[in-house]
Amino acid sequence: MNKEIMELAKELFNLYEEAYNTYKPQVQGIIDNHIKNADYIENIIDRTMDIYTDKGFYLCLKLILYYRQINYAKARDYIRILSEQRKDEYNEFMEEVKKEQKILKK
Repeated sequence: MNKEIMELAKELFNLYEEAYNTYKPQVQGIIDNHIKNADYIENIIDRTMDIYTDKGFYLCLKLILYYRQINYAKARDYIRILSEQRKDEYNEFMEEVKKEQKILKK
């Protein structure tokens, strides 16, 4: 039974890695090419929200932060959803932001 669970966990991790590797260039392309198509961006945000790894979290957040320039209200909603879905990663991220802000104020 434990071996089956470990195999399942490994398969799930591999799926997350595959999804990350699929969407990373798309996210970077959106940002680099200043794409403004809201439907397309929201589709990619929705898909990256389902990558439950640290890398997936930061990839999704990166795209949401870019999307703020296009649709601030919707991006704010996405941040709220992401923060509820991934509390630990979000809180850790916010602590890092606060530390950087303190350094910048000095």
